[in-house]
Amino acid sequence: MAQVAINNDGSMPDGSAMLEIKSTTGGLLFPRLTNVERDAITTPAEGLFIYNTDEHAIQFYNGTAWSFFSPTSCVPQQPTSITGNEYPDCNQTGVTYSIAEVAWASSYNWTVPTNATIASGQGSTDVTVNMGTQSGNVSVRAESGCGNSEYKDLVITISTPAQPGSITGNAFPEWNATAIAYSIDAVNGALNYTWTVPSDATIASGQGTTGITVNFVANSGNVSVRAENSCGNSDYTDFAILLFTCGDQYTDVRNSQTYNTVLIGTQCWMAENLNIGTRIDGANNQTNNSTTEKYCYNDDDANCDTYGGLYQWDEMMQYVTTEGTQGICPDGWQLPTDTEWTTLTDYLGGSSIAGEKMKSTYGWYNNGNGTNTSGFTGLPGGYRSSSGSFYYLGYDGYWWSSSEYSGASAWYRNLYYDYDQVYRSDGSKTYGFSVRCLKN
Repeated sequence: MAQVAINNDGSMPDGSAMLEIKSTTGGLLFPRLTNVERDAITTPAEGLFIYNTDEHAIQFYNGTAWSFFSPTSCVPQQPTSITGNEYPDCNQTGVTYSIAEVAWASSYNWTVPTNATIASGQGSTDVTVNMGTQSGNVSVRAESGCGNSEYKDLVITISTPAQPGSITGNAFPEWNATAIAYSIDAVNGALNYTWTVPSDATIASGQGTTGITVNFVANSGNVSVRAENSCGNSDYTDFAILLFTCGDQYTDVRNSQTYNTVLIGTQCWMAENLNIGTRIDGANNQTNNSTTEKYCYNDDDANCDTYGGLYQWDEMMQYVTTEGTQGICPDGWQLPTDTEWTTLTDYLGGSSIAGEKMKSTYGWYNNGNGTNTSGFTGLPGGYRSSSGSFYYLGYDGYWWSSSEYSGASAWYRNLYYDYDQVYRSDGSKTYGFSVRCLKN
């Protein structure tokens, strides 16, 4: 068989070659086949060469399998980066991770954290993972017939439940109060909630859920809760509890205003006039809006600091007519009814003499001070008239009840500087009077 030379200079082939291709302007072009086309060749001869367009490499048949022609150059490089969620939820399913294609790679091997599983995509550039309860690495390497790359890692941290938000409930329950409710909004991914309460309190119901009821005894402390699942626990959220006993100072959490309290008979009264809301001028009526409004005598904020706010009856009641309602009082307190005012004055010996026991020992015109033996500490805060004017600061004190007299008027009590009596009258709901709160 003759030797063959392919060239453009007319030279003979080298003596050692059956075929010599010589050129300074072109190259040798192998047959170009995909993997499918390559594998369709029946009984390929050992040593058969092709260019694989899927693998972007020259391959030859070694007698048993297709191999890459240059083992050192066709080993895939390490994948550059893995994209996907680094902080999946506990037991989250369908979490995807992906990489860019790697030259020379024919397959990709993925590994996932302990007790996670690869739901789909093993061998490709994209996988879907069902997470378990443990953190770890999602890793991948590129593989080919030449060899395998190093693994590329993405650190995965399984997230434990978030810390619960604020706890809602009564921050100032009384001694031995029972079935006091506390609750939180549900936390995403939480399977359980652990609550703790002050040392001598007990959880009556709801442990493990988003809401509990508590029976208190005498100790203040924190009501606390954390969210839990099989991956771990959140930090605790705390809610400070200060057990209230009548006679303690009470703090209104809405504006941090503090009030002395006093037990008179079986009734627990605030010993100061309520001072809550945004001041408006006396020339304007208080309105049913999202803001609690108050008058300060002569439109002077300093008078509210001393005597408390003045309120029209509807504003005080928060635009309901149910006597004994909470109205503008803080949680756990109510607006006294006409009957409850009578209970107070009867306990103090009757309305004809109770005023002297209810008036403060200072601040009344012409030495009209009382003895304040009741601890009520009534001050002469005056009132705001229906026309918007202010009258009788230092002379008289006026306090609403939550009981209507008619559609346009309600019962109130007042004290005068020169009388020891407590007067019971009805007045227009448009007046601005002082407000006292009574413990539920």
